[in-house]
Amino acid sequence: MTSLLDQYEQASQRYKGTVGTSLRPEMSTTGFIHMKLEEEAPIFSKQKVNFSPTERMTHLAVSSDLLVLTMANSMLLRIDLKQPDKREEIDLSKFTTHLKILELFLDPLGQHLIISLTPKHPDNPPEILYLPRKSNKPKQPGKFKGYEVTAVGWNYRNDYETTTGPILLGTSKGLIFETEILPEGDRIFQSGLEQYWKQVFDIGKGANTPITGIEFHRVPGSEKYFVLVTTPDRVYQFIGYVSNSDEKPLLQQVFNNYLTVAEIPSSLKYSKLQFLYHSPKGLPRIFAWLTEPGIFYAQLDPTGTASVLTNNQLLQYPSSSMAPLSFVLTEFHALLLYSDHVRGISMLNHELVFEDYYNERTFSTLMKKYEIIQEVDEKKITKTEITRWHGIPKSTLFMILKMREEIVNVVQKEGHNIKAKNLKGATHANLKAMEGIVVSWRAVRPVVITNYFRHSRFVPPVNEGTAVYPCDEETWQRLALDCTYQEYIAADDDITVWGTLDNADIIREQQEFSDEEGKESMEEEPEDIPTMKNVLKGVDVYSRVLKRQGASEDLWFQFYNSFGKLVSITKDPIKGTIWAFAERAVFRYKVTHEERNVWQVYVEKGEFELAKKYCRDNPAHIDQVLVKQADMYFNNKQYEQSALHYAETQSSFEEIALKFLQVWEIEALKTFLIKKLEGFKPQDKTQVTMIVVWVIELFLNQLGVLRDKGEVNTSQYSILQKQLDSFLTHKEVKECVMTNRSTIYDLMASHGDKHNLIRLTIMNKDFERVIRHHINKNNYLEALDVLKGQNKKELFYQFTPALVQAIPKQTIQALIAQGRTLSPNKLLPALVTCDDDQAGEVIRYLEFCIHSLGCQQQAIHNYLLSLYAKLKPDKLMQYLTMQGQDSTMVCYDIHYALRLCRERGLSEACVQLSALLGLWEVAVDLALTVNVDLAKQTANMPQNDTELRKKLWLKIASVREGYHQKQVYLRTQAAAQLPRCRPRQD
Repeated sequence: MTSLLDQYEQASQRYKGTVGTSLRPEMSTTGFIHMKLEEEAPIFSKQKVNFSPTERMTHLAVSSDLLVLTMANSMLLRIDLKQPDKREEIDLSKFTTHLKILELFLDPLGQHLIISLTPKHPDNPPEILYLPRKSNKPKQPGKFKGYEVTAVGWNYRNDYETTTGPILLGTSKGLIFETEILPEGDRIFQSGLEQYWKQVFDIGKGANTPITGIEFHRVPGSEKYFVLVTTPDRVYQFIGYVSNSDEKPLLQQVFNNYLTVAEIPSSLKYSKLQFLYHSPKGLPRIFAWLTEPGIFYAQLDPTGTASVLTNNQLLQYPSSSMAPLSFVLTEFHALLLYSDHVRGISMLNHELVFEDYYNERTFSTLMKKYEIIQEVDEKKITKTEITRWHGIPKSTLFMILKMREEIVNVVQKEGHNIKAKNLKGATHANLKAMEGIVVSWRAVRPVVITNYFRHSRFVPPVNEGTAVYPCDEETWQRLALDCTYQEYIAADDDITVWGTLDNADIIREQQEFSDEEGKESMEEEPEDIPTMKNVLKGVDVYSRVLKRQGASEDLWFQFYNSFGKLVSITKDPIKGTIWAFAERAVFRYKVTHEERNVWQVYVEKGEFELAKKYCRDNPAHIDQVLVKQADMYFNNKQYEQSALHYAETQSSFEEIALKFLQVWEIEALKTFLIKKLEGFKPQDKTQVTMIVVWVIELFLNQLGVLRDKGEVNTSQYSILQKQLDSFLTHKEVKECVMTNRSTIYDLMASHGDKHNLIRLTIMNKDFERVIRHHINKNNYLEALDVLKGQNKKELFYQFTPALVQAIPKQTIQALIAQGRTLSPNKLLPALVTCDDDQAGEVIRYLEFCIHSLGCQQQAIHNYLLSLYAKLKPDKLMQYLTMQGQDSTMVCYDIHYALRLCRERGLSEACVQLSALLGLWEVAVDLALTVNVDLAKQTANMPQNDTELRKKLWLKIASVREGYHQKQVYLRTQAAAQLPRCRPRQD
């Protein structure tokens, strides 16, 4: 369970950040829904340390988890924060008889403490005390007697517990000393604590110019040193080199040259110097100086020769705000401490982002609440009107009423009445009136009882050891409270009640107010319940009692403020923890993700890359940064850059496209669309298709405009064409075009962009469409080129008929070039369609198939034979001779060939074909019509049939002129043949 004090501390801190504010009101749609599952912790949260000082605290210093504080009774407490229960108390009263503590200076290691003492009377000289960590006996360095030390510059490179190393001390008169202090047991030949001691500079030049801050550093890897010194109205810097680090004083050479960085008029008698470190042992990154007009701060650049301070700025305090008492730096903020509150200012945009008030509510606040309750009781106006009249949220009214009801319930349960009739006498009567309420703490939430005590204004004495509790000690301990009694009283009323509400309470409250129009929905309180007026009367009576009893000033101050005034705020230079302390309490500030809103600040400053860096990979924040960056480029007419950034956002696609169309920035629109395309996923097919078609349309339109102007050969046209070609090579674009080929081709055709249509189809290997397009445009050579350049053989069979008729020679040559990859049988239908003009090229291809490829398909041979018979009879006889006289070995159809030759009147061919068919007599008869020699050759062809040959020869002889001649001829031939035809005699 969260303690009541924690609830109070959280509620009393007002965070003024910009969480949840939209940086993009001009964008109506976004891909992100802003939703928080739980309330984000504040950047700065205060936690009260479980420590109650016996006296008013005056000074506090923290370093390396060692906390040192002093109180008004000259008591010094040293607390190891790792073991907070073990506290060391050191009495300084013997040193403060005539002196008082001016300041505590604790080194970064927490090993060396210097206590500056200033005289209570001018006749007494100031001094300093030195207290090492391992000792509880302060020592007085004698050489500093008479010097009022107001600033100490510790040696951040010192790692020894036995020595401070060379350090610088500034005084109230502007003197700067260098010294080294050693504990008593480590000194050699020195009578004092100082190993050495020497004045190195005088800023005051005789005037009383107090030094308010001093710090020095060595630049790593070099002999360069720089020293920064502040007074109430000036900043000095010293830059120099130390050639011998063993020579003392170490920094004397550095002080030979100095530069006044800034002079700011100020009426303050004080100023504060702070630094921000990246790492404890590294160089500081930010320098800051508290002055009356504001905080002067700058970045530290150790490489600077003339000055190490760059980018100087002045952070002005919030309006109507005086200079703070002290401050500390965080990564992006400055915490300013005033006497009653702490404010957080952004170092980036100088805006107030945090306020933490320490004072409790005054009587006027209670009276205001009482008036509101009375108005509710009277029911003359609605609660909604009450909230409007008083300018308070509805939730505040609900909290006020919730608080009253619970107090009344407790009072009724215990039988008490807030009308304290016996409060006239002594404080004891008041205490007895509260005792019953304390006992009832077990039965109700602690906040209820706390608020009752708040309204009764009961405040115990400050000293717990002598405190008069409202019940016996045993009862008090039995209650097992989760915080001290004073903390319960310090709890704020309405805010802590709100912190105890559960979700049901909040929902009910909202529902009640939403249903309130015209009627009241909250329950009436019983008429006999005491009102807030009785509570205030009890407060007034108790205050008069305290005054009459002669209460001390501390008790009266605590009556209105439990913790006293705030004194100072400091930061542990090593651990980075932040501590603030009031006169009677110590607080620790926790910093939680202070960079959470830095991205918004950088966005407003136009530093977008830094804004992205601090978005912490939050896509919603990065989206807003990109939108702002894109808007800036758009407003500056840097449309290309704007398009690139818009494409990375979740802004409405339609709105962004319309923005570029309104200014007719087509190039920027294309850039936006192409970049947007890269962010789509494979499943976003609809969006991809839309953008691809749109981009192609934009390119085609631009190219068409240039073509119409006759600027095809210009560089602008060439650049656009290259951009389109590049776009079409993208993987997602290629897939989209393949899926929507018809749409894209129709789009290109509508623009008359033949060039890109062909290129695209080739790119998509859609050769059929390209070839058909060329053929339709009578561009047969281009079609043939495309056909030859692709590997789909089916397209040769598909488009050869058209091409061979238009460009037979080139087509046949392309077919021949394909060689065996093409099937002549599949090409035959295309070849058959050729007329006599193309037949010569067809014969060339068929001869190639037969002679070179060894094609034996009968259809090919038949077609070639038919062409020979029709166009080249001389080649027909060569072909028939080549095929031979064996009918089983020829590749053509003999009957088809014979019929064809008869039709063409090719008698010689018919003779040979008839002979192949065994029609010898027909062959000889036909041969005789040609010439006798052919008939003779034919008659001699049957080698194994003598009778047939005789018969054939007789046919030949019968046609000779004259019978005699015929007989003589036959006898002669018969005689010549008889020896060969004579039968064998075995």
